[in-house]
Amino acid sequence: MDEILAALGLSLKGTWPAALRANFDEALFNRLGEEKLRLWFKNLPVSFRFGGKEELAVGTYFGLTSGSRITFFANQNVNPVINILHECGHVIDNLWEDFFTESLKKVEFRRNNTFFAGWNGLKYLGLRREVLRAEVLKEPRIAGGDAWQQRGGTAHWEDWADIFSNAMLGNFNEENEVGQQILAFVARMEAHAREAVVI
Repeated sequence: MDEILAALGLSLKGTWPAALRANFDEALFNRLGEEKLRLWFKNLPVSFRFGGKEELAVGTYFGLTSGSRITFFANQNVNPVINILHECGHVIDNLWEDFFTESLKKVEFRRNNTFFAGWNGLKYLGLRREVLRAEVLKEPRIAGGDAWQQRGGTAHWEDWADIFSNAMLGNFNEENEVGQQILAFVARMEAHAREAVVI
């Protein structure tokens, strides 16, 4: 795996506990895969660092993204796949100079022909968890985790990271009208990336 990471321009820093590294590999290699890593990361270098436990309560975790760097913190040394993908969503938007969040800020999601979320003409209103198949992911391979990390709100950059992570995990309800619109939005974003990146 380390050779593949290096070939992709991705680097790991810090001492990664085995459980966290397993989740990291699941997120990047099984949920994204080499082609999508090259596509979304634009073949640019990205660094991932384990920053330790700090003073976290048992079983808690979070990530901090700055530019093309993500630092993960976790007590019990496990950061769920959903959070790893969420932080990747932030890095991806940074690498694309906010293209995905700016695009999201212009979208209106509708249910029964009525405004549900997105740009309401004045500001961005976040999506709600009801568009997901599962609000908490419990599969052992996923290692659990809150599927909607920020629980909605008005931060379109947080909604993008949640949309990206849940789309990569197949966690949007395709039978839900808004879920279908979200997946169509992600497909448009991926099509944009494919036009710009040679993989």
